[in-house]
Amino acid sequence: MSLDTLQAVEAVPAPSSVRERRLQKRHTSSRMKLTFLGAERELLNWSLGGFLVADRLPHAPIGTTAEGFADIIGHPGRLAIRVELVRRDKRTKEIAFRFIGPSPALINALLKE
Repeated sequence: MSLDTLQAVEAVPAPSSVRERRLQKRHTSSRMKLTFLGAERELLNWSLGGFLVADRLPHAPIGTTAEGFADIIGHPGRLAIRVELVRRDKRTKEIAFRFIGPSPALINALLKE
């Protein structure tokens, strides 16, 4: 291995040195659908802090807030939610929302998910 190649390899951080910033574990599940901003949304993944969906809201600015409902299969009724658009990935065409002040009922339902 040449010295140039060795230096390039050493410059790449090891996987253990790259820290995940996520505070809650991410889940994928088709058992939950959220309705807000006039449409039902299927989640790509979610955590207790928020969720990722396909970007069908290209004109919604970061910081947009909305109220809606969560439907979780196996949980009776609908749960009220309030969300904020926090990130847009133009490459993957996905947007991330965070839950604003999630209710204890929503948190309990998500923990059972």
